[in-house]
Amino acid sequence: MHSKLIPLIGAIFIMLSGLLYTIERAATNIASHEIIAGFLAGNGTGAVPEPKTAEFTDNFFVPLFAIIGIALIIYSGRRKNIRGLTWKKL
Repeated sequence: MHSKLIPLIGAIFIMLSGLLYTIERAATNIASHEIIAGFLAGNGTGAVPEPKTAEFTDNFFVPLFAIIGIALIIYSGRRKNIRGLTWKKL
């Protein structure tokens, strides 16, 4: 694989991880507002619902993509240093 392509793929994995996390939090936020709206529409009878916001580890793919992206970036840096190239020469 081309040496400049590996860190790019790593950055894409990290951005994809952030995008998935953002979409998941937005969906959780929308769903929690619907739960609260349903509670208020029913004249507030019963216990007040406490919606849980999405955490980083709730979705298996978010930390997985982040770890893969970081590993690819570290691997590309070590690979360049092993072959005698440094970041200054690039």
